Amino acid sequence: MGAERLIDTECLLQWTGYATLDELERFLKRQNIRYAKTGKDRLVTTQAAIDACFLQLPGATEDDELIRTAEVEKITSMTRMSIYRQEKAGKFPKRIQLGPRSVGWKRSEVIAWLEQRRLG
Repeated sequence: MGAERLIDTECLLQWTGYATLDELERFLKRQNIRYAKTGKDRLVTTQAAIDACFLQLPGATEDDELIRTAEVEKITSMTRMSIYRQEKAGKFPKRIQLGPRSVGWKRSEVIAWLEQRRLG
């Protein structure tokens, strides 16, 4: 996996919401995310491998697809800083940490936020 940023088991379990290593490994295989076993209870993958896959939480519907910052900016017509300020103030959906340097939001929550604003 070279010198790329590695994402470990703990972060992957948190990101996906799975409770066991077996569930996590099945998810990685289903999503075609390249990973390596580094011990009996350890898996690692790269941030690039995660970024390249279709990001969804387990059991989520299509509307719960995770979308990245650029798409949130496009959908909301807000800047990155405006999104973060609104989120910090509790006026925007909470981000989900995907890795050490990446976040996403549930599309359904962003759409619901937009609808709420539209309706006043």
